[in-house]
Amino acid sequence: MIGAARISLVLGLVALALASGCATLPEVKVPEQVKVQVPAACIEPGKRPQRPALRDDDELLAMDEYRRTLATWAERLRLKAYAEEAEAVIEGCSRIPAQRPPP
Repeated sequence: MIGAARISLVLGLVALALASGCATLPEVKVPEQVKVQVPAACIEPGKRPQRPALRDDDELLAMDEYRRTLATWAERLRLKAYAEEAEAVIEGCSRIPAQRPPP
């Protein structure tokens, strides 16, 4: 009998502790504004360097060896110029400091 009374007393205290814990939840304050950084392009789309048109394999294989060699070297030079221009644009964009939202 004493054991059953103790068990019911312990269960009652546990239930009371659990019930009192639910009543004391802190109030959650929802922020009115959330400031988020928005990415912005550093160059206008029209000023992007345009990738040069390349011949496909079928066009190159239809040429004789001499013309194919000249065409391949010409494409290589166009791609090199494009890569240099694209690297210059990327370098310029990387020097622009990131803007933080106002406080």
